[in-house]
Amino acid sequence: MNQRRAFTLVELLIVIGIIGILAALLLPVLSSAKKRARKVHCLNNLRQIGVGVTMYTGENRDLLIAAKLNHFNDPLDLSFVQVCLDVPGAGAAKSVGLIVASNQPTIWTCPDRPGLPSFEEGSKFPGGQNVDQWDIGYQYLGGVSKWYNPAFLDGIPSRSPVRLAQARSGWCLAADTVMKIDGSWAGMPVGARSTPVFEKLPPHPASGRPSGGNQLFADASGQWIKFDRMYFLTTWKTAMSYNQRYCFFYQDSSDFDPALQQQLPSLAAPNYK
Repeated sequence: MNQRRAFTLVELLIVIGIIGILAALLLPVLSSAKKRARKVHCLNNLRQIGVGVTMYTGENRDLLIAAKLNHFNDPLDLSFVQVCLDVPGAGAAKSVGLIVASNQPTIWTCPDRPGLPSFEEGSKFPGGQNVDQWDIGYQYLGGVSKWYNPAFLDGIPSRSPVRLAQARSGWCLAADTVMKIDGSWAGMPVGARSTPVFEKLPPHPASGRPSGGNQLFADASGQWIKFDRMYFLTTWKTAMSYNQRYCFFYQDSSDFDPALQQQLPSLAAPNYK
């Protein structure tokens, strides 16, 4: 005859304690595994973008789909909003299966930044800008012919892919949105308009600060880059200046314009921590 013995209170507390210890040990491991999985997912998204835009160049005179030209109430402003596509650009992406749409699974944003892409009507913008746009969850540098930053307010010839055959393999085509907005790394900064494109920055953070980001290069390869290797190479003009949207990515500087090479120490990402 089987005999069953009830747990004493002490034994029950011991079992609960052991379960608690195991949970405390496993939760950080599970959290770390989830973070790694999101990084891998993010990099796969970027690689799919690379495959799609490469297909697009084959049918469009080697030209890449372009990021949104800014034209912030100034016809001479040739800066590009590298976190946006205009409606024709989104249509071009759709033609090769890179659908830009909201409220559905998408490759146009990092999994750490849900809520993107999002559509914004141009009539809502200050400064007389009336071009509709899609806000995306990555920096996209296709078609960016000039770089603008605090050292080059009038711009400098870029080393971003415009025609794929003329681009070097190591030129950055797209990257995680490692950006500091109005002096803030986290959340919605004071003064920024309410839009998901400025939320949940930076992606893949470490204690609220940027640890690095995934990048896609012109040869369709992808790589994780540490923040300390990045530079503030280009941004777009806002109502005030080029000093409100700090955008960071890495690129080999060996073929940079000599004037830019001289300024690189001041544009290194660690200066902006």
